[in-house]
Amino acid sequence: MAARKMRGRPSKHRRRPEEQQCVRIVPTYPSSRDLVAALARFGVRTSRQTVLSDLRAIGFVCRVRPMTTVLLPDHPKRLAFARFWKNPVPNTKLYFSDEKMFVANDLGCRTQFVRPGEAPLPRQNSRWPSSRLMAWMVIGPGFKHLVIFSAKERLNAETYISKCLGDREFLQEIRQEGAILQQDGAACHRAAPTKLFIRKMKIDLMEDWPPRSPDLNPCELAWSVMQSHVTRANPVTEQELQGAILAAFASLTLDYINRLIQEFYTRCARIVALRGAPWRP
Repeated sequence: MAARKMRGRPSKHRRRPEEQQCVRIVPTYPSSRDLVAALARFGVRTSRQTVLSDLRAIGFVCRVRPMTTVLLPDHPKRLAFARFWKNPVPNTKLYFSDEKMFVANDLGCRTQFVRPGEAPLPRQNSRWPSSRLMAWMVIGPGFKHLVIFSAKERLNAETYISKCLGDREFLQEIRQEGAILQQDGAACHRAAPTKLFIRKMKIDLMEDWPPRSPDLNPCELAWSVMQSHVTRANPVTEQELQGAILAAFASLTLDYINRLIQEFYTRCARIVALRGAPWRP
């Protein structure tokens, strides 16, 4: 029987097989139970407590494996970008932007000291918390700016232009001579109305920002500091969450912002040394 032919145009969004490949590294023996099972295959019978005692005796400690996103092989793009930006460009001021969703979940410490027989307090978390706010931040030399979207607002091209790019304070700063704005490949950044507004306002963009490169954006470190402040504030309602975000943003000094901007060039140099591979401090 002859094979049926595929009808219609091929999907534009279908990725090639080589673009879907990724490398995942997992520990061979992540737990004492796995070590006991591996030793049993070699005829060595032992208990988990013995394995744990021996591991502690030789200096091993147990650590929680952090969650991370899958990084596809974008090394050539990252390497080319880092090579260009590893040295500061004269008469150029870089401004970095990013978005983050803040939620009112309990993101505090996972552990708690309790008396014998007592149970630790539960961490109240919801996949879709009722109190969550989207924030947009831009930082540059001696400059920081934050926009918080209400819970009913969606981040699309219209709101991105009206509340972020069209902000008077931001436009006055970014339209200076030598200013270059960085933005990632989010849909609202690549929309036709956004591109038209950027051309109309004569905003210079940083070209060829590599995808899946949070390790290059200084905003990620600022977000981390702000998230720690918000977590300590333990907000529950939307008003408390917004107040915690504003207080956390106010705690970022301009000296700290300037250090983050200068560290961008150092990160680019490290990416070059790693041949485009992800860098983690």
